[in-house]
Amino acid sequence: QWLSTQSTGKMLNSNIQNPYFLWDGSTRGELVKYLEEQSESKIRTGNHVIQTPLQESELINLDASYGGEFVFSAHKEELILGHIFVRLYNEQPSYTLKEPRKFCTDLLSFLGDQAQYQIYTMCVGFETP
Repeated sequence: QWLSTQSTGKMLNSNIQNPYFLWDGSTRGELVKYLEEQSESKIRTGNHVIQTPLQESELINLDASYGGEFVFSAHKEELILGHIFVRLYNEQPSYTLKEPRKFCTDLLSFLGDQAQYQIYTMCVGFETP
């Protein structure tokens, strides 16, 4: 589903916390700072362009890592399963998920992985964090 330019602008200038979206002044500020630093760095060094053929006669300039390693500090400690912020879903349990079965499958998979890790650490004698 595409948002209009007006809707997107309104959303990006709002503070939103729901299971799908965690966005506020701190995340907005981090993104602006990151983009400014990236732009300045790329302009200063000139090391930002790779060429990828779109069609035989057309080329587009892309930065292969632009944003690839960027993570919002507000998102670093969040458990995100199937694109859902689990803490926010727990705080808003009546929020309607778009794909509840997928979320349940992702949650069960996560819990199974955690259980396997716990069993493994008990078997080999490691301390769990």
